[in-house]
Amino acid sequence: MSYLERWWRDAPSDMKEAFTNLVNDGQLEIVGGGWVMNDEANSHYYAIIE
Repeated sequence: MSYLERWWRDAPSDMKEAFTNLVNDGQLEIVGGGWVMNDEANSHYYAIIE
């Protein structure tokens, strides 16, 4: 999520609008939207939550 925030901060308004449209149309989905990325080696949901 932190990478998306950095991109969003500097993206031009037309790119933000295009991105928002993709999300609203269901063509793009953000999953695991934590601010800091969890360890991708922890594939069990409990390890991700903890």
